[in-house]
Amino acid sequence: KRQRDDGEGRNEAEPSGDRRSANLWPSPLLIKHTKKNSPVLSLTADQMISALLEAEPPIIYSEYDPTRPFSEASMMGLLTSLADRELVHMINWAKRVPGFVDLTLHDQVHLLECAWLEILMIGLVWRSMEHPGKLLF
Repeated sequence: KRQRDDGEGRNEAEPSGDRRSANLWPSPLLIKHTKKNSPVLSLTADQMISALLEAEPPIIYSEYDPTRPFSEASMMGLLTSLADRELVHMINWAKRVPGFVDLTLHDQVHLLECAWLEILMIGLVWRSMEHPGKLLF
């Protein structure tokens, strides 16, 4: 039998052959903050909503020209250009979200690296919601 920690400092026996019953997620991390490294956001709900609304990025247009012939290469170029501009706006947006700049630069970069695609996809879904069967890039 193997021993595993139950997250509270106690060990529990675990049959070595049946690992499906084992907790696949590690124990939650306990993060202790001192007053030196723990920034405090003292915004009311209305102030937070106002700050988020002010941080809202501008609408970006694809610059698609219907008079030009359509090709896969031209469409990929348009989408790449659009994604590039959206990423620049996303970084500026994140800097304006309350609390983001209080994180370390490493954490800011890591958050954006891990979430950029999801943020772009949520924007795509939001723009396309009122147009069933279509995607509004």
